Amino acid sequence: MDVLNKLEQKIQYKDRLKLFLPAGGVSGTLRNAYKTDNGTPFVWAKTGSLRYMHLQSGWIETRKGKTYRYVFMNNNFVRPTSEIRNEMVRLMTEIHEKY
Repeated sequence: MDVLNKLEQKIQYKDRLKLFLPAGGVSGTLRNAYKTDNGTPFVWAKTGSLRYMHLQSGWIETRKGKTYRYVFMNNNFVRPTSEIRNEMVRLMTEIHEKY
């Protein structure tokens, strides 16, 4: 979370900050993970994986216009990584729609 905070302090323009990270449904590692909301991405994040670990951290924008920082750290899981990733997407999409 400290890295996200420092990035926000260093790059004070939200639209410029979004250019540094993959956008859900649009680019990079999140291109196929998330769907856009009427063509507009709502998640900008970086992912990382190691053996039995899957991480994602970044920003989410809600339909109400709020922006939140988030970090997922999944470790020692016994299900396929795809199931872990799908659950993160489901949760982030729900947050986007409800808040």
